[in-house]
Amino acid sequence: MIAQLKIVGQAYTADLTQPLDISIRLGFTGDNPNCFYAPLAEVAPVVAGDFVGDTQRGGLVNFKTIKVNPHGNGTHTECVGHIATELFFLPDCLAQYHHAAHLVSVYPQRLDNGDRVITR
Repeated sequence: MIAQLKIVGQAYTADLTQPLDISIRLGFTGDNPNCFYAPLAEVAPVVAGDFVGDTQRGGLVNFKTIKVNPHGNGTHTECVGHIATELFFLPDCLAQYHHAAHLVSVYPQRLDNGDRVITR
C-alpha cells in the first residue's frame, strides 16, 4: 500500500509494504546497547528437578526466563514517562499509529578513563 502524506506542507510517499526496521536486535551473548550501568539482559532455561527448558542441553522444549531492563538494555523510544510522576505507556498515549519522526543515532566516545560520553 502506498501512502501519500503531507507534513508541514511537504509531500511524502511511503510504501507501507516495505517497512524499515530501525531497531538493534537484543541479544544475550554479544555486544548490545546498554546504558546507565544497567545490568545486562539475561536469558536462562527454566530448570525444575530433571526438567531443563533447553533443547541444546537435552530438554524436550525451549522454555526460558528472560530478564531485561527496557530502558537500559537495547534500543527504546524516549517519552515523558521518564520524568513524569504518573505512569505513561506509549500505546496508551498514541491515538494514531503512523507518525512523522526524526531518527537520531548517537555513538559515545570512550575516554581514557573508560567512561563513555556523547559529545556535540
